[in-house]
Amino acid sequence: MLVQWIHLTEWSSMTARDRLLHQAVSERFEGHDLLPLDLHRVVLQVEESLADREEDRIAIQAAMAQRRHDRFAAYISLLAEATRQCGVATRDRFMTRANSALLMRAIQASQGETNPRIASLTNRVLDYLVGQTGLTFQEVSKRIEELSALIAPIGAINLSTDPGAKQEGYLSLGYGRLRKFMEELKAHERRSSEADANEALLVLFSAKEFCDFVSERLRDVEQSLSSFIDALQRIKETREDVEDLINDIAYALDGWDGLIDVWNEASRIPDAAQASSARRRAIQHIILFLPMMPSEESGEGTKRVWNGISIHRAAMVRQFTNWLDDTLDEDLIARVKASQDMEKKRLRDQHRAAALEAEASDREARRRKKRQIRRALRAVAGGAV
Repeated sequence: MLVQWIHLTEWSSMTARDRLLHQAVSERFEGHDLLPLDLHRVVLQVEESLADREEDRIAIQAAMAQRRHDRFAAYISLLAEATRQCGVATRDRFMTRANSALLMRAIQASQGETNPRIASLTNRVLDYLVGQTGLTFQEVSKRIEELSALIAPIGAINLSTDPGAKQEGYLSLGYGRLRKFMEELKAHERRSSEADANEALLVLFSAKEFCDFVSERLRDVEQSLSSFIDALQRIKETREDVEDLINDIAYALDGWDGLIDVWNEASRIPDAAQASSARRRAIQHIILFLPMMPSEESGEGTKRVWNGISIHRAAMVRQFTNWLDDTLDEDLIARVKASQDMEKKRLRDQHRAAALEAEASDREARRRKKRQIRRALRAVAGGAV
């Protein structure tokens, strides 16, 4: 059932958390688009205000600490990018080889600006940026902070390691989780029956579409910031471009976490037979709620596959889903199978009856032919007499 957001509380039973979240969203985003990044921040704030139990407080504190780490990692990666460009311009081999991981280790080992060498390096890089951009020292620092906050959801950029293996940026972590899910699904598909493998392939197709989309946007973010001096000078355009790209990434990953949770829960079952059955049900559940790439981002071939997925999903909804609790309806499955068996029997009987009728018609045609031949022979014999 679809209802307007403002009427949601009237049509559903909501917990205290849900009501507080509904109120917060309604007050802050009335008349504005609600982006996944916005909702993520609101959820953290609501859960922080409701964290009464010790374990809840610990979990929220860890989440907040991770967000601070994400922003710090983003800042360090921007500083590393500026350091490399400064090193190239000044022909400093050490600065040219700077990267996010190296600077992060140095700052953590030295407790940040308490180390004179780190402070000196930072000031040297900032002085270089001031000279190249024509901005003040304070303005350069402010703009780097703005960009750091903007890219914090994806964490550090321009790493030499695989972006899917990053340990910061909740969007990057979600991207890595989706890729891990794909690898597990591939293994499941290889050892499954043909019918189960086909359903797994549908999910794999969707996951790959979204993974490719996110990977491309992550590259675009790094490309937008690769010429760091230009990015600082054109801060408004840079901010708009990067913000659009990160919102694209957030939209692409939105919804996958819950589906992957369903898969992981099934995979944790220790009994092999039960786990196999649970994974099959998990895939069927995932297909019902499978995200679909917007047609604007899809080629003609992709659109045809998406149409096939829609038809397959609709068939599953008609046949297997209990509309009350969204679980597989075993009784309905049995009735559908019995109906299908009866239909197969009806078709077999129909074909058998048609074959018998055709055989009888053929025998009658042969008898008529024989009678016609006999009459013709008698007529010839009578004429001869």
